[in-house]
Amino acid sequence: MVRLSFMAAGLLAAAACAGCVVYQGKRLPRDAEAVPLADIRQIALLDTPQPLPLRVPIKGVMAGVVEFSAHGVFTSAISEMPLTEDDWLAAGLASINLIGSATLITLPGTGPHDAEWVADPDYRRWAEAMQLASISAGAATVRKDRAGLLAAANRIAIACQSCHAMYRPDIPSAASQFAAIGPATAESTP
Repeated sequence: MVRLSFMAAGLLAAAACAGCVVYQGKRLPRDAEAVPLADIRQIALLDTPQPLPLRVPIKGVMAGVVEFSAHGVFTSAISEMPLTEDDWLAAGLASINLIGSATLITLPGTGPHDAEWVADPDYRRWAEAMQLASISAGAATVRKDRAGLLAAANRIAIACQSCHAMYRPDIPSAASQFAAIGPATAESTP
């Protein structure tokens, strides 16, 4: 239902911005509110293709996208320095990566436990929690809200740690796992 609401809102926004949208041979008038919601739902569902298969293990998405992007959010959230425009942009892009990867990790990949994980409602709840927290992080970057970014980063960490505790107990998780790399110091530079 929520997905349909977002899709309907997207269609309404597109119709309002573009003047008139043609989709599957149906024209949405400039006054998109005149289109009954039932028609919008039908239009939105006409051509919904199946997602492409995830041709890598979920652990690969975790290592290649999630951990890297979470590090970007956490580094910005815990920085003691004022964030520059580039810092806010980087944190926003990292948030987008996390939002999208939350969907990817709910598709069975090629890993030995992937199908089992994505079928488990608890796993899906943690993926959704990560996605919602990532949306909050992205919204905080748009508002340039440091407190909001930190709160969202903490929610991302909780979702990641909780999921890892259930599905990857052999790999330790710490609160600073993604933000372990801090600013360079004289001792740490080569």
